[in-house]
Amino acid sequence: MRKIESLPDSPIKRNSRHAYIGRWVEVDPAGALAYVLADDDPVRQDGEIGSVFSALADIDPDAALKAAQKLTNVDLRQKATRSMLRALSRLNPEKALSILETLSDKRNIFRYQRTYITQWAGKDPASAYQEALRIVMIIPVKEYYMASFKFGRARTLMRPG
Repeated sequence: MRKIESLPDSPIKRNSRHAYIGRWVEVDPAGALAYVLADDDPVRQDGEIGSVFSALADIDPDAALKAAQKLTNVDLRQKATRSMLRALSRLNPEKALSILETLSDKRNIFRYQRTYITQWAGKDPASAYQEALRIVMIIPVKEYYMASFKFGRARTLMRPG
């Protein structure tokens, strides 16, 4: 990381940090998270928290959820949860849904649902659409949504409830 830090600020430096942190999570998740949380640059910290939780979701989704829920900074906690769900939805939509259904952050549940459906739709648009319709019935939110699919990608439409 010292070598990466010695680089001038640039996209290469940012991408290298994200990649390094993602790999660091594989060997020392707590150390990688502590490093990101200790960063005094809130913009960089916000971006890198996603790297930590995306990588951790690949390794241990339950640990990722527990770690995200322990974050005291609300914005970082929401970013961590979305990053974890985004990664997990691509790999294991069923596990992502089981986690989604346990979340107590009802104010942001819509964002989490949208992340989940959008990521799943990249792999299987028809199933993701059916799941979007089902989620509306099982998770109470003020807004409801339906996913429309064009060119294999999901677009989320919000309508007031």
